[in-house]
Amino acid sequence: MKIGILDYNACNIKSVYNAVYRLGYNPHVIENYSEIKEQDKLIIPGVGSAFKTVDYLKKKIYLIVSTSLLINQNQQWVYV
Repeated sequence: MKIGILDYNACNIKSVYNAVYRLGYNPHVIENYSEIKEQDKLIIPGVGSAFKTVDYLKKKIYLIVSTSLLINQNQQWVYV
């Protein structure tokens, strides 16, 4: 199973990565939106400031109005 962790420069990627790794998976840190399609599961780590996060994601083109362009139908997203 391919597990991706979205890196949007507003969260502690290292701790999320280590937690997933300790569960027996080898997660992939995603810095380019085109890599999202390749993942079976996508973890979007939480932060204290949602507005800053959404603003950054919009600038990086992670948020697209039509998510069908971005993800496959069987992909699951996990917000933590």
